[in-house]
Order: sequence, then C-alpha cells, then structure tokens
Amino acid sequence: MFLVYENCGRQRIRVYTCILFLLVVGALAAGVGGRKLGEKGAGILTSSCLIISLSWSVLIFYEIILSFSTTHIKL
Repeated sequence: MFLVYENCGRQRIRVYTCILFLLVVGALAAGVGGRKLGEKGAGILTSSCLIISLSWSVLIFYEIILSFSTTHIKL
C-alpha cells in the first residue's frame, strides 16, 4: 500500500533486499572505516542504518500482515 504499486514487482524485491543489505553495509562501514569516522560517527552511521531499516520493516509489516497482501519472492 505504501511502498509498491500493483505493477512494480521488481521495486518490491529491491526494498526487501535493501533492508537486509543496509544493515550489513552500515556494520561493515563502521567496522572498516571506524577509525576515520570516529566513535561518534560510526555510532551515528550504524544507528541511522538501523532506523531506516526498522522504518521500512514496519511499512512492509503493515503492507503484508495488516493489509492481507500476499507476497512471493523468487530466490
């Protein structure tokens, strides 16, 4: 309802995979570039990736569970 329209199947899959990879990218960037970012910068980076992923997860939860929408993802 919020994230996708009926004929945008590829966009839906991109949002689902982006949720997973956003956390990994944030953790790797903070782990590898933690010294350059600093302690506060690494914390802000990982927290912002976590908050973005959480907000997208809540929207997807609403779309699938509360709106009774079926979703099929081919792996």
